Amino acid sequence: MNLTAAVMAPVFASKPSFLDAEEWLQEEVTGLPPADNNTMDTNLWVEPITGALVKARKQLQANMMLMNLPLFPDLNRLRKKPRYVPISNIIETGGMDDDLVNTFKNKVFKPRDDFIMILWALFGLCTFISGLFSFFFYKIVRDNQKESTLLIPKDSSKIAPVEPNPYTV
Repeated sequence: MNLTAAVMAPVFASKPSFLDAEEWLQEEVTGLPPADNNTMDTNLWVEPITGALVKARKQLQANMMLMNLPLFPDLNRLRKKPRYVPISNIIETGGMDDDLVNTFKNKVFKPRDDFIMILWALFGLCTFISGLFSFFFYKIVRDNQKESTLLIPKDSSKIAPVEPNPYTV
């Protein structure tokens, strides 16, 4: 990122150790630690349900551009292309403190947990009611079967034959 207009000097911002930059930038400067995505990149920790930012970490490196200028004879050893030299590292971190995390948990997760408990209670109540319904339904069917067997005589010869209805087609 070119910051020349902002600071009135040839200053450029990059990720530390020229992370994610072209290889020649990393090779131009000796003594830089190896670029590591896990420790040198910008990281955001976001709560998945609400999308709230829990923690953030950003690192930047300020670089000075050096060029071969005739006014400065000490810079004659530089190659034709400019060289970027790190001058400082900036690390910004931020996040929720413990009190804010506890408040956040109570506002977000407690109502959700209460809602889940209510759903389980309703599920249990529905299961209990359906069990009672099944029991009484079974009892009514069983009692009806007993009554129907009492109405049918054991000797089938005593049953009067049914006359056919002359009005049926």
